[in-house]
Amino acid sequence: MRKLIFILTLFVINPIVHAEELPPSTKVIEETDYIMGTLMSPYCPGRLLKDCPSGQAFQLKEKISTRLQSGENLQAVIDDLINTFGDQIRAAPQAKGFGLVAWIAPGLFLLMGAVLIFVWLKSRKQMNELESKPLSPELEERLKSELL
Repeated sequence: MRKLIFILTLFVINPIVHAEELPPSTKVIEETDYIMGTLMSPYCPGRLLKDCPSGQAFQLKEKISTRLQSGENLQAVIDDLINTFGDQIRAAPQAKGFGLVAWIAPGLFLLMGAVLIFVWLKSRKQMNELESKPLSPELEERLKSELL
């Protein structure tokens, strides 16, 4: 009888004790992955937060996940991290102010490269056309006499 009471107690108390250990919702997982993929690690220079193997980064990841599980807004968590670690924690610059240059410059360089290639090809075509014209008979005679 004692064993039965003990087993029943475990089945009743176990869900109550472990209620806080429920797996996070899909939304929380997606938001956590988004934050870790868009912010740089303050502990491993040049690495995203999701790729940083340091213990401090692991603690920060846990803190972010806990904050999101408690219902805190995604943008509030991101803003707090930027306020804490500075703007350099962003993996990509904002598309305003000087950061706009980082977004526009690659397109401008591609466009300039395409124009340069076009001009170069056009000049090569003109040179080929000049080379393919037959020489006048006088020029041919002069060329033969100078080469001999």
